[in-house]
Amino acid sequence: MVVHLQLLSLVINFAQAAHCRLDEVLIIFGFLISRYLDLQGKVTSVEEKTMIQAIIDSLEKRWSKCDQDVFLAAVILNPLYRIKPFARIRKFTNAGVIALLVKLWDRFYSNIPHELFRKEVLEYLEGHGDYGEEFVNWVDLVRTSAQAEVC
Repeated sequence: MVVHLQLLSLVINFAQAAHCRLDEVLIIFGFLISRYLDLQGKVTSVEEKTMIQAIIDSLEKRWSKCDQDVFLAAVILNPLYRIKPFARIRKFTNAGVIALLVKLWDRFYSNIPHELFRKEVLEYLEGHGDYGEEFVNWVDLVRTSAQAEVC
């Protein structure tokens, strides 16, 4: 039972930090679901299985009530992730991502973005133009620096 609470206390501290971003919140949701599904397969008592299922149900309920598109876009627009976390989901093709971002643009600004927006997003997703080798090298440098700080 302690593991159940440890996971929640770990992510609560992280999610309530002043610097927590939308993309991190979605990664936290995914982390929790993954861990609790894994735990569910390992526990033997009915009480523990029931408790874990209640936590999973609560997480799924919260996710279903939130503006999922904004969270998904936040992860995609983080150059450390782009579409990697969603690689196995068929709707996250370049066209699907562009459609998602155009929809959000329209929701925020009440108009359809210029064609240059779509071109820029496509370059970002494919690693071309301003998002080519130099950008990828910069992202790798940031990732390496962050990993060094953790260790």
